[in-house]
Amino acid sequence: MFSFRSHSLLVGLIILVGLASPAFAFGAGNIASISKVEGQNWRHGDIEDALLTLTLARALNGKKFNKINVSRTYFGNWLRDYSQAVDVGTVKSVSAEAIRLLLCVLGFMTFGYGSGEFEVTAERLGCYRPEEHIDNPKDYAENADARQYDRRLRGPIDEEQELSVDERRA
Repeated sequence: MFSFRSHSLLVGLIILVGLASPAFAFGAGNIASISKVEGQNWRHGDIEDALLTLTLARALNGKKFNKINVSRTYFGNWLRDYSQAVDVGTVKSVSAEAIRLLLCVLGFMTFGYGSGEFEVTAERLGCYRPEEHIDNPKDYAENADARQYDRRLRGPIDEEQELSVDERRA
């Protein structure tokens, strides 16, 4: 199933994740309260910090978000960021399933859960979608059809249809 090279790469990645602290494995986090840029710059973790201070709608009797709800929110954000790991550049060499399993381990290390609503499934993880990013999708996958590696990846750009100016609507 796995070649020796792919197996060695996967083992190496698992060891790297195991040795990395969460801040180095994913530096989004939040800005420290003693930092001069707090309140001016923002990171993903700051969204979760804000949730801890907001009160919910009257339907929940004005209770604040609890830690598990904040973790659920961050997990969704985390999945969105790590969906970029399933890309043509990686799935050329390592299967999407191997990447998902690695992210399962990283998710467990980050959240302390690995099943139920915190399970990293292929459907939840998704894959890189260049149209969701500001970076230039025009030459994505060097204009090859990335779907040959994973059906969820985007096919080549149809320049005439997708990038041309619509003369009727300008």
